[in-house]
Amino acid sequence: MGLNPSLITITILGLTVWSIYTFDHLLDSRKGDLKISTERHLFHLKYQRQLSKFILVVLLLIGGLIFLLPTKTLVLGTALGLIVLAYFLSMYLINWKSIIHKELTIAIVYTLGVMVGPLSVFNGVFEAYLMLIIATFFVIVLLNLLIFSIFDSDADSTANFPSLIQRVGDKWSKILIVILSALAVLMLTSIYSLGFRKESGLLLGMLLILQVIYWFKTNGFIKENYRYLGDGVFILPILYLL
Repeated sequence: MGLNPSLITITILGLTVWSIYTFDHLLDSRKGDLKISTERHLFHLKYQRQLSKFILVVLLLIGGLIFLLPTKTLVLGTALGLIVLAYFLSMYLINWKSIIHKELTIAIVYTLGVMVGPLSVFNGVFEAYLMLIIATFFVIVLLNLLIFSIFDSDADSTANFPSLIQRVGDKWSKILIVILSALAVLMLTSIYSLGFRKESGLLLGMLLILQVIYWFKTNGFIKENYRYLGDGVFILPILYLL
């Protein structure tokens, strides 16, 4: 496909995603009226000082590495950074708690963040198949967030973390996940038929892992490790880029 971002680009991507994820949870865990009830927020509350210092170190490291990025990558990354800044401002300063905003925005921003590096070094024509691959990845990210919300539904309700799953209820949650899964399969079939077997295989592997997590969510091992398994699927694209 001609998408070969440098190791520096991949490193900055990983550090940036971790920083945003950790900063988001630190803000949630420090809300004065929050009843902390999830392990991830308890962890960030307990180690907030250490994590805050580590984020600062990571940001300084990113600040030094960005000068090694190609100009186009830097420009696109800066634009995405402004989008992320707008997200935090709307969530925590304006206190906009729209559930669609929260989950849909995270899926969009994460997808754009992963694609910034590869697309910034892509020299070909931006054809329909690329949009199809990006759209499939986006659906998989959204499925990941929705499945996590199902596992965290009770705890999120206690901690006052609204989610799309809570709003639509169990019945429509199942329907939504089935629809998104079917859509992903349809798009993967199209990608495969266009000759991109490696890309479709990678995305299919990610989708299958999420399906196992969802359909076997009552399994003890899955219940204990769903977050590691679900987040672990996003290591696969990094391996592909390497």
